[in-house]
Amino acid sequence: MRKRKSFGLLSILVIFLLLTVGCGSSPSNSKVSNDNIGNEVALKAVTAWPQKINMNDGFQSLMKSVNEKGKGKVQIKYLGGPEVIPAMELINAVKNGSIDMAWLPATYMVSLVPEANAFELTTFTPEQERKNGFYDLYNEIFQIKANSVYLGRGTPGLNFNLYTNFPVKTLEDFKGKPIRVTPSYKELVRSLGASPTSIDPGEVYSALERAVVVGYGWPATGIVDWGWDAKTKYIIEPSFYQVDVLALVNKNKWDSLTADQKKVLTDSTLEMEKTMGDHFKKLVVKEREILTGKGLQVVQLSPEESKKYLKFAFDGVMNTVLNNSPEYGPKLQKILLNTGK
Repeated sequence: MRKRKSFGLLSILVIFLLLTVGCGSSPSNSKVSNDNIGNEVALKAVTAWPQKINMNDGFQSLMKSVNEKGKGKVQIKYLGGPEVIPAMELINAVKNGSIDMAWLPATYMVSLVPEANAFELTTFTPEQERKNGFYDLYNEIFQIKANSVYLGRGTPGLNFNLYTNFPVKTLEDFKGKPIRVTPSYKELVRSLGASPTSIDPGEVYSALERAVVVGYGWPATGIVDWGWDAKTKYIIEPSFYQVDVLALVNKNKWDSLTADQKKVLTDSTLEMEKTMGDHFKKLVVKEREILTGKGLQVVQLSPEESKKYLKFAFDGVMNTVLNNSPEYGPKLQKILLNTGK
C-alpha cells in the first residue's frame, strides 16, 4: 500500500517537472516577450517649445507620418512642451528614460554634450550629412553621452539672425549692448563685444519692453509667433549658423524596438527632413514680407564686416568645442571644413 502511494506521488512529481521545464523553454513565448510581437509601442514625446511654435513643424510632420505608417506597430504620443518639462531639462529627461523621445535644439544640451555646440556649424543637407560621416559621428556622441539615438533634424537650411532695437552700421555698434542669447550664439555675441544675457523665450518680450535687452538672436522665422516684432526695429544680415533642432530617442527604448518599428521611425524621419527644407524657405520669405511690411528694416553689413562677422560666428563655437572635447572636436572640425571622408 505504501509502495503504491509512493509510486503515485513520484509520478505526479515527474509530470509536474516536465511541464515546468517545457513551459520555461518555449521559444515562441520568449520571442513574443522580447520582440513585442503584436504589441503597439507608444513613444512618449516632449518638445522644447509650445505646441504651435513653428520650430515644432518638423515634429508634427514626423509624428503624423509615424502614426500613419506605424499603426499596430509604433506610435508617437505627444505629451506637450516646456509646460511638461522645461526646455533645458529635456536632454536629461530623455537620457534617464523619463520620456522616450525629445525634440530640441542641440545647443540646449551642451551641459551634457559639449560637442553639441558644433552642430549648428554644418552647411550640409541632412542627406549629405548621412554620407560624409557627420550623422554617424553625432549619433555615436549622443549615444555615449546622452544615452540617446539621433533620429534626424527638423530645420534643415534654416539660419539664425540677430535682431536689434539700435541701428548697426559696423560691428563696433554692438559693443556693450545687452543681447539675449542661447548657447547657440553666445560666443558670437561675446566676440562682438556685446553683453550676452540668457533669458527664456517666454520672457523676451517683457525684457525688450523694459530695455533689459536691446537685441536678440532667433531663427529667420518665428519672431511673429512670439510677438517680438512689436518691440524690434532691425534685422541684421547676413544670417548665420544652421538651426539645430533634433529628434532624439532614449537608447534603451530604441534597443527594445523591433526592426519593423525602427524602420517606421527611420523612414518617417527621412521623409520629414526632405520636406522641411522647402517648408522653412517658404516661411522665411513670408515672414520677412510681414516684418518689413510692419516697418522693420533689414541691415546688410558690408562685405568686409560680413566676413568678419561670420568668422566670429564659426571660430567662437569651434574653438569652444575643441577646448571642451579633445576627442571629438578635431573629428567634427575636419568634417565641417569639408576635408573629411
